Amino acid sequence: LDSVYHMSRLVIPHMRKNHFGRIVNFGAVGAERTVAHPKASAYSAAKAAVVAFSKALALEEARCGITVNVVSPGVLVDGEESAHAVDHSADRIPVGRRGSPDDVVRAVLFFCSPAADFLTGQVVAVAGGWRL
Repeated sequence: LDSVYHMSRLVIPHMRKNHFGRIVNFGAVGAERTVAHPKASAYSAAKAAVVAFSKALALEEARCGITVNVVSPGVLVDGEESAHAVDHSADRIPVGRRGSPDDVVRAVLFFCSPAADFLTGQVVAVAGGWRL
């Protein structure tokens, strides 16, 4: 959370001066689901704090032309896992596959595009329906 807070505070004065800015922070779908993993509580709390901070900042900066949104990736292909592990996890994802880094990039690009200029304080799960 510290890095999200400090980076936002560094760029916001410049964005205010231009009356335009896009901030896209990263949450995690896994932080919204109850899972029994070591240190999951700290991770979940940190990512929930990023979402809460982003929503509060979106309200604070909306009239300054600055939007603040969150992209929450789900289970992604990382290139290090076996094909069996990838297939097994894909069975639990409604669209039938794990996400790719490109899926996440497209969500970030959307939030930065003119198509999203009326969206602020939103959280988009890039998870193939896994959060549903």
